[in-house]
Amino acid sequence: MRIQNWYGVQYCGGSVIDEKHILTAAHCVGGQPAPVNVEVYVGHFNRKLMEQGLKGKRFEVDKINIPPDYDADDNLNNDIAILSLKENIVFKSGIEPICLLDANSVMFKKFTLAGWGKTGPNEGGSDTLMKVKLDFVEKSRCEILSANHYYRQTLREIAESKYENFRIASRPFYQTHMCAINLESGGDACKGDSGSPLMFESPEAYKWYVVGVVSGGAPCGTTNKFPGWYTNVTYFSSWIRSIAKNAQFCDEI
Repeated sequence: MRIQNWYGVQYCGGSVIDEKHILTAAHCVGGQPAPVNVEVYVGHFNRKLMEQGLKGKRFEVDKINIPPDYDADDNLNNDIAILSLKENIVFKSGIEPICLLDANSVMFKKFTLAGWGKTGPNEGGSDTLMKVKLDFVEKSRCEILSANHYYRQTLREIAESKYENFRIASRPFYQTHMCAINLESGGDACKGDSGSPLMFESPEAYKWYVVGVVSGGAPCGTTNKFPGWYTNVTYFSSWIRSIAKNAQFCDEI
């Protein structure tokens, strides 16, 4: 599914967790003055077909739910949100809720990311839903790679007098985060993928589980192979349950 503003510009992704709720990133919607500025489209894999009214369905947002500890000035910590829709989604083939977990998601080592974001640093957003295989990166390794990347980036920005992004370089790796990247190709999320689901497929249960939400990272398409940051969904299980009463917490894996 995709999230766009009332001008029709797609800027984030998300996942359906029950008939009336969408899971996404807080930084996607935290600055919106009102839910009326956010629209959700589900049930399509091609933007052009959606715009022609041939695929998918548009939903208006009734309420934006964000954790009380989310800080818009430091929008990577607690970076998760739930959109409450004005009307229910009717489930059918191709439109189904994704499973959630209470268990620790870092037990999994292979993920799939799906989104509508840019296909490269100088490319536009994709017209079709894209996906990429990602590998889990241990927190200790991610922190080292993060520090090394942002150290180099900060030196470059200072040399170029680009002080605006200096605050980004000093951001810590939060306990609510997990890291992932395609260790072979360097494939990762890109601009426009924020809020999109990091998923695990269970071959035994024949189900998909959302374990992460795209939160941040280095510019995509670089050669540094810097892992992307994903909000660890299982960290917020209790909060999700309190809002999305019918969310699909699937026990079998």
